Formats: sequence, structure tokens, C-alpha cells
Amino acid sequence: MKRIIFTFLYENDQFILSRNFSRQRIGNERWLFENYNLEKVAYSLDEIMLLNISPSNEFDSKFYNLIEKITKNCFVPITVGGRIYSENCAEKYFRSGADKILINNLNFVNPKITQNIIDTFGSQAVMACVNYKSENEEFTIFSSDGKSKYKKKMNDHLNFLLDLNIGEVLFQSINNDGTGVGLDFSILKEIPKNFHLPLVIMGGVGKKDHVIEGLLNTRIDAVATANILNFIGSSIINLRIEAIKKGVLIPAFNEFNL
Repeated sequence: MKRIIFTFLYENDQFILSRNFSRQRIGNERWLFENYNLEKVAYSLDEIMLLNISPSNEFDSKFYNLIEKITKNCFVPITVGGRIYSENCAEKYFRSGADKILINNLNFVNPKITQNIIDTFGSQAVMACVNYKSENEEFTIFSSDGKSKYKKKMNDHLNFLLDLNIGEVLFQSINNDGTGVGLDFSILKEIPKNFHLPLVIMGGVGKKDHVIEGLLNTRIDAVATANILNFIGSSIINLRIEAIKKGVLIPAFNEFNL
């Protein structure tokens, strides 16, 4: 089954919009709960991602509390990422209510810890994030929230993640991030033939057709978006209904009267 994932970006006690990894603040925790009925989100989404991109640990405890508040009454699977430097960090996220964690920097600086986390919690509970830029059909991987280039080629890095026994992979296009121009499908050419892991693609969703196009691609398992405008009113519900009508293999809920 395919999945629609909505992503909330959290930085320094604020939720933000991102464009090419530059940020714009849009509201705090109070804003989130006043504007979005997360208890009913199960009727439109398959998964929620919460990513803590704060540069320091000053707001970590507030982020853990936020996860607990969201998971208390919202029964959509939750993936949590950001600021995972140890097995203890991963355990705190799981104890706070996360179903999965998203790991990026750790895969570059200390993959042994990633391996330990997988051995402890299972590969199904760990997703790897691959942030990249593309130019002239060349793909450059970035870590540290898009600030540091990684010299390894994309194909080699994906084989490395396969050897780590990662559960699935999120491709995030820095070029397309927040632009609304559509998803970057060119990255799919870089995937090794033996690469069997589920793929999530993110960056560039500006309208529902972009999501549906991604979900109809046989190599893509899920589309993620952090565009707040895609989450207003009944937009996600309408997206799901149209996706089903166009043949996307995605669960249909009774509430839709399909």
C-alpha cells in the first residue's frame, strides 16, 4: 500500500516552512493545536513526521513533550527525527510515542550507533534521510541540515544503507524544497538494481497532482510534504479521494463514503 505523509518542521520552539532549507517561522505549539485537529488526522493521512531541526539541545525537552501530546490522541503512525546522536536519543523518542525514527547525520559520523539502534529496535523502526542537490545530472549528498557535502557517490551511499539494514529511505530534494514545482524523479535513476527498500520522496509538492504523480510511480512507496497549505481544511481528504479514483493503491476509509 502507498502512503501520504505530512511533515512538521520544528525549530527552537517554533514550527516553520522551509524553502531550499531556508526557514520561515509560522507558529508555536499553541498555533499547531489551534489550527490543526490532529485527533481526526487519521481519516486523511497514513503517517506524520515530526522533525526537530533546532541547532542546539535547548528545546529538546519541549520537543519530547510535544511528541507525547500529539501521540496521546492521534493514532496515526509517528516518525520522529532530528538531533539523534546516540541510542539514548532514539530511546527517548520511542518512549515519547514515536513509532519510527528518521536518521541523517548519524549515518555519516557514527554509523555503528545507527547499527546498534537497528539491532535494538528493529530495521522497521528506522528510516534513513538522504538530503541531496542535483546539478547537470550529478547528485551531491548533504548532511548537517544541508550544510555539509558528503563526498561518497549516491549509488555507493545507498548500498551502504542497504548493508546497515535500514528499514526505508527518505529522499529529500534541497533544490525543490518548498518551491511547489513538483517532485524530483531524476533521483530514481541513482537507485541500485538490488535496492529493495521502500522509498519515500519529499521536496517540491505544491498541489495534489504532485502527490498523486509520485504515488502512481511504481518505485515510490510514499510521498511526504511539509507544505502547510497542503493541510488546510479538507485538502488532504480530497487528495486521498482523488488518488484512489486514479488508481493509487492506498487505504480508503469509511468516512469518505467511497
